[in-house]
Amino acid sequence: MVKIRNSVRYVLVIILLAVFIVLFVSIFKRLPIEGTSLALDWRGIWQSIEGGTINYGKGLRNPPWSIIPVLPFGLISFRESWALLTIVTLGVLVISVPRNSSHRSFWFYTFLISTSFPTLRLVADGNLEVLTIAGTLILLYGYRSRSPWALGIGILLASTKPQESWLFILAIALYSYQQWPLKRVATAFTIVVLFVVPSMLWVGKDWLQALILIEERGSIMDVSLIAAMNRLMVSPWLIGIFWLAILIATMVVVIRTGRSFSRHKAGFLISASLLLSPYSAGNSMITVLAIGIIPLLKESPKAGLLMIALINLQYFSPNSSIMYSYGAFYSTGMLLLSFLLLGGYVYRSETISLAD
Repeated sequence: MVKIRNSVRYVLVIILLAVFIVLFVSIFKRLPIEGTSLALDWRGIWQSIEGGTINYGKGLRNPPWSIIPVLPFGLISFRESWALLTIVTLGVLVISVPRNSSHRSFWFYTFLISTSFPTLRLVADGNLEVLTIAGTLILLYGYRSRSPWALGIGILLASTKPQESWLFILAIALYSYQQWPLKRVATAFTIVVLFVVPSMLWVGKDWLQALILIEERGSIMDVSLIAAMNRLMVSPWLIGIFWLAILIATMVVVIRTGRSFSRHKAGFLISASLLLSPYSAGNSMITVLAIGIIPLLKESPKAGLLMIALINLQYFSPNSSIMYSYGAFYSTGMLLLSFLLLGGYVYRSETISLAD
């Protein structure tokens, strides 16, 4: 009887999920987006994968190996693929909410991330942050469980946005090399190579050219530390000092806190990566929020809620022109605050635990 009930529940869940997807896609197909900036990022990405192949030069900037999971989206219509991408994105955001809390807290955290400004912006733009978030979660699982398959797949997905994950991937790869048996490290390395090398031989040259020609680098859309300080007309040598200071501070925290890898440390490294990259976009704040800030709510509710409140202040911008002119500065400020808050928490909590 229990097996029958469970089977009925599974069938009902599948039916309800199918109905939800159909209704969601129908709504997106009817949205009046012509003449608006809705799905601006996804339009360029979809045009680059239309027909199930990769064609750089139409807005795609992500590494070729990371685009493989979304190639099937190029086989369906623009609006249908945007709707499905949104469903997958929201699903991964819900999965990212820590389960090691009470039932009530879980739903509260889910509400906070689902209604946050970065989530709304991500859905409106239609970007691929979902792959980086999913890859980061898989990487953390792979590192803790010592699974070379999860580690390899996690690296491939997390590197969808190299500007977000480069420090995190370097640290976790180094720790794995130092602690794992050589056979497991070799397996993870082989998995990465099997996807990276063929895809680079296929369209690697086009991808590198697309990276070099990023028009938004240094523009008002760029939230990296270098771009923000250049807009403030700070002298190059002072920019270099600030850049090195953040890099050194990051290295100190990583070294002093040992080889454990918490969500907070991952969020800290993602914040540092975005600040130190040659180019970063404001919509990447969703990754910091999902990976680092939301898990912080349990250990430090006041700090976590303060960060979420500050991030969501963008809802109350007086007008769109102010958001356009100063939104990048605000995002850079949020990244710096996340870097300091998460770094300080990791340094205090994980250094103390090592001393004990």
